[in-house]
Amino acid sequence: MQQFSKSHLTALWSVTGIGRQSFRRCLSAQKKAQISDEEFWANTEQVWQKALLTKKQEESIKKFKKEHNYTDYYQALKKKKIRVLLDREAAYPPLLKNAEHHPPVLFVKTHQELNKTYWQNFFLAVVGTRRITTYGRFIIKTLLRDILLASQAKLVSGFMYGVDVEAMKIAHQLSQTLGVLGYGFDYCYPRQQQALMDKMLEEGAVFISEYPPAVQASAGSFVQRNHIIAGLSQAVLLIEGAEKSGSLLTAQAAIDEGRPVLAVPGAISNPYSVACHHLIREGANLVSSVEDFYLALNLENKNQQKQETSASALKSSLAKLNLSAQEEKILTVLRNQGTALSFNELISQTQYETAQLAEYLLNLQIKQIIQQEGQNYICKN
Repeated sequence: MQQFSKSHLTALWSVTGIGRQSFRRCLSAQKKAQISDEEFWANTEQVWQKALLTKKQEESIKKFKKEHNYTDYYQALKKKKIRVLLDREAAYPPLLKNAEHHPPVLFVKTHQELNKTYWQNFFLAVVGTRRITTYGRFIIKTLLRDILLASQAKLVSGFMYGVDVEAMKIAHQLSQTLGVLGYGFDYCYPRQQQALMDKMLEEGAVFISEYPPAVQASAGSFVQRNHIIAGLSQAVLLIEGAEKSGSLLTAQAAIDEGRPVLAVPGAISNPYSVACHHLIREGANLVSSVEDFYLALNLENKNQQKQETSASALKSSLAKLNLSAQEEKILTVLRNQGTALSFNELISQTQYETAQLAEYLLNLQIKQIIQQEGQNYICKN
């Protein structure tokens, strides 16, 4: 059986103008001719013509050869800390591999280990308008946050400004997030989000692109990116979208792949709820609570049961610590929040005086129930 090297497949996919169909034709022609990867790049036995490549595609391969050696190209990606996942590898996301038009090659940046176990998590895509409203921000900070906490889902986002990035910020506080880019890793669009991408990468996020590093963003690349978002996810949730929102394309891609589509309703006067209401009319699942989310996906809220058991055990163990009512209140606030809170946020939620709160927090730290992280406070595990 013909074995194509990873370097060869990566380089071929990176040639401008080589898409899914021409990529497969090239490999088929190479296999039929029984020639090596190196011989393919030399066009031995006129393999490019046998692959029915256009003159423009042939010129693109020649141009690529002038700029890169196909083996050196793969090594250069590794130096840039860009990983390559082939659809023949176990680390390739299985949900995406099952999608009809999945890319044979993915480019990835992350500090995390990507393996079969990672892809066994529940992945929820969240999409929406770039012109996020106050209502949209509220939904992300409340409903979406509660859904992610309850389900432990990992969020898939297009990493654009608006709903995409705001959802990713919230999710990133709770668990790993996965950003899907509509361009190569040599770029970031919008440019001002480069620092945020770098920070998220350092903190464990995963970023994926089907595009080689040198590919810039275009309208078409974002449309194709939507198919990857849908293909990676068990479900797609639309938070806000105008009448002709691009998020509807992601929803349609999910429908085409047989993945559930969820939508958050909004005020009838909100132009950015039109897409949500349209999807709901067409049969999408209305989601206005965590319970709606579980019912829509026919999931058992195992996390809720676990929380109830944990809460019972916690109550029993805390009784032995002889906490004051004030200390218990602070602990309840921190546990319900699920993330670290600043001193001012705790004042706002507990209504304690500054000196009183400082004393209670110190007592809880002495009892090793909470800990301070920078200027914030969080429950110990």
